[in-house]
Amino acid sequence: MASLLGIVTPFCSCSAIPLFLGFVEAGIPIGVTFSFLIASPMINEVAIVLLLACLAGKLQQYMLCRDL
Repeated sequence: MASLLGIVTPFCSCSAIPLFLGFVEAGIPIGVTFSFLIASPMINEVAIVLLLACLAGKLQQYMLCRDL
């Protein structure tokens, strides 16, 4: 469950570490907090959207040139 929460939250490692410390201080089990800490900065949906937006034009150009 914590890894799913880490996937859908747009936190980088700079903001995931203070959240991790807050979770530990709140008494959440260490395994749960580590799964959040690992999953959160690895999968960032904002970065994926930006990557697709940057590459969309290049990909379309490649597809058009390849078909010619």
